[in-house]
Amino acid sequence: MQDHKAVQLNDDQRAVVSTKLRDMSMGSQMLFNMLKDNEDVPAEMVRSVLSVTEHCVANIGALLDIPTMSAKEIEERHGEMRRLNMRIRELEGQIGQSQPPAMVRLSLGVLSRYLQHWWNLEGFGHISEEKYDRYGADVSFSCSLFGSFALINSATPVSDKELKKIWLDTLRDRGFDLSKDDGEIELIDNDNNRRVLIELFAKRIPSAAIFSFENFRSGKGSRFKLRGFKVRIRDMEDITQLPEPPPEE
Repeated sequence: MQDHKAVQLNDDQRAVVSTKLRDMSMGSQMLFNMLKDNEDVPAEMVRSVLSVTEHCVANIGALLDIPTMSAKEIEERHGEMRRLNMRIRELEGQIGQSQPPAMVRLSLGVLSRYLQHWWNLEGFGHISEEKYDRYGADVSFSCSLFGSFALINSATPVSDKELKKIWLDTLRDRGFDLSKDDGEIELIDNDNNRRVLIELFAKRIPSAAIFSFENFRSGKGSRFKLRGFKVRIRDMEDITQLPEPPPEE
């Protein structure tokens, strides 16, 4: 039997449903345009669009009091996820209680060495602060262009100077914008450099997210330079995938 009953919505419900429909159409239109233009469509983008669409359908069904398969499946998945998360917390507690504090300190020291060694290889200076908690780590990275060149009191000053010039050229080739306003070569604080840094961390530490930048302007320079930035690392296993630091002396 067909249901000819009209759906009655108040202003708030009408606005929410309209928003959900707009979100669905934006994602679908984006995929449609990419397929129409014969572009390659990243699998992750497809999953994201379908996931958004699935949740929008479920929410609209709930608002209109019309049951959908999506709503039932989502609720079942949420129930399973809650069960798994509770089990993970139980296991984390058991593992944490079995580790003496000395072992925890050693483990954090290893993570710190991995991060510092990698940032030294990138040539951007030092790491000024690290804070670890049960959910990840907050790390402050410097943007000083130190490189691995001992230009002061060096036994090979000419070679080191040439190597530093080559290294700075490679930074430009990688997309960084550099400035020499006050005699010192520094990273300009602009959208491009922020984008390149964000992409660097997405590639090398996938669970990392830059959440703040620090800049400055010195001397007679007209542009702001990047002093550093803060990163939240959610999965500390990512840190151990960085280049292995040399043994401590």
